[in-house]
Amino acid sequence: MLEEKRCLNKMINQTMNYLIHLPSDYDALNNRKWPVILFLHGAGERGDNLDDIKKYGIHRYLDEKNLPFVVVSPQCPKDTFWDVHIKELNAIIDEIKEKYDIDSNKIYLVGISMGAFCAWNFAMQQTKLFSAMIVIAGGAMLPKYAYRIKHIPIWVVHGKNDKEVPVEESRKIVTVLKDLGANVKYTEYPNAGHELCTTIFENDEIYKWLLSK
Repeated sequence: MLEEKRCLNKMINQTMNYLIHLPSDYDALNNRKWPVILFLHGAGERGDNLDDIKKYGIHRYLDEKNLPFVVVSPQCPKDTFWDVHIKELNAIIDEIKEKYDIDSNKIYLVGISMGAFCAWNFAMQQTKLFSAMIVIAGGAMLPKYAYRIKHIPIWVVHGKNDKEVPVEESRKIVTVLKDLGANVKYTEYPNAGHELCTTIFENDEIYKWLLSK
């Protein structure tokens, strides 16, 4: 089931559209608390047309796989970057907690490309919010703050042949996290490029990994 929402952040009087995808048995299982995936898209999906979010990433596979998650996908406004919209993202999470049957102990952060860059920053600011995170084809702008998230299980994924975001971006933050003894897993695909931002979601292992955290 797919719902489209508009969130108003009352503090700054700014709206952010987002998609909500509910499991097909969400209504049937009234007493169940569902895990949440907050999905942050890449630069090409910015704007005010929610259908653009469905072009790449996890939304290509949601109906096919019927994942046991509430998937929340905000849309970054045109000509801006995720990092200036942290307040709106927090407001959306608060709204989801209030309106849906979710497990607040299982909120997962997943970002691709530009969304992956934000995922690092967001997690470093909200150190107790996310149970795990998967970052795909991105990098951390402030790796010196990696110590703040060393307790979070993190899976970093990148294609070695990525022409949009160099694989070194992921390698750098992974090295810092490993030096800190963090709970980090790194998968580098030797024959993949930036298309990994979508194709990785074919892999059922990433959903099993999230649910194990």
